[in-house]
Amino acid sequence: FLNPSNQTFKLEIYDMQGKSCLIKEEIYGAQYHLNRQNLRAGLYLIKLTDSNGRIQMAKLAIQAFD
Repeated sequence: FLNPSNQTFKLEIYDMQGKSCLIKEEIYGAQYHLNRQNLRAGLYLIKLTDSNGRIQMAKLAIQAFD
């Protein structure tokens, strides 16, 4: 994920049933590398909340390793 404003973000990932799969508080820096090792193949919803309370939502598709 790119963070061009260098704000602090909170990252939340939910599966398609709404179950929380990952929460990362206080993400800093211009980029964040997500370790998907603990996320199974499938579709997820990503919620990013910046330090001003603005929220962005996105879909994430993870493919299975062969």
